[in-house]
Amino acid sequence: MTFEEFVGDRLDALLRYATALCCDPYLAQDVVQEVLLRAQVRWGRIGGVAQPQAYVKKMVTNEYLSWRRRRASRDVAMSMAALEQVGAMTDPMSPLGNGYDQDRRADQRRLGQAGHPRP
Repeated sequence: MTFEEFVGDRLDALLRYATALCCDPYLAQDVVQEVLLRAQVRWGRIGGVAQPQAYVKKMVTNEYLSWRRRRASRDVAMSMAALEQVGAMTDPMSPLGNGYDQDRRADQRRLGQAGHPRP
């Protein structure tokens, strides 16, 4: 069986499997595309095994797991307290915020005490 015949026969099944594995059809397409590119280069060896579809299916699984490991190494988990602190630092009305302006707040208080109507 040639590589082109294999892809013609097994592409839909590989995409279905990858979609079930990834729970994301777009990621599944990327994973299958990457695997087929690598499989094409090695098709002389892969095509000679008893069940090339099982071999390529295992390649899809490994590629997805590698993608998850790469993604997990970039993601950083934060506690809720840390997220609230980051939120306070970016809140312009917070004393921790970068945009905190004491003079502006004092002016607003004076205007409120002077009897100016609120908008």
